[in-house]
Amino acid sequence: MAAGAAALALCARPAPVATERIVTTDARPAAGVAELTAESDLVVRGVATGRRRSERVAGVPFVVTEVRVTSVLAGPAVDTVRVRQVGGPGVETPDAPVLVAGHGYLLYLQRFAYGPGDRPSGQYVVTGGGAGVVAA
Repeated sequence: MAAGAAALALCARPAPVATERIVTTDARPAAGVAELTAESDLVVRGVATGRRRSERVAGVPFVVTEVRVTSVLAGPAVDTVRVRQVGGPGVETPDAPVLVAGHGYLLYLQRFAYGPGDRPSGQYVVTGGGAGVVAA
């Protein structure tokens, strides 16, 4: 009887989720804080909320996370920002981890547009790859 229950428990386990690994070291990191600040449109402290969405653009996975801004250190005054990062469910990005809900960050950000000449998307991307995200 116990062997049957153990076999049933093994069958009930969910299948492992396939993980896609994306290395983003091709993004040129900034040399330091002065360069990060100079290359950024916005520098904020904030907390990642649970509001996020995932999408694929030309096969590349992205996640857009809403961040509640607690202070603006450079750039226009904002209450929230949407931060676009490579990654999402089932995707590892070891060089630039995705923001985690409830965690605080110092963020160096640049405005995001889908291409040259496109109107602003209302989103930001991290300046200097993973260098522009500091746990706070």
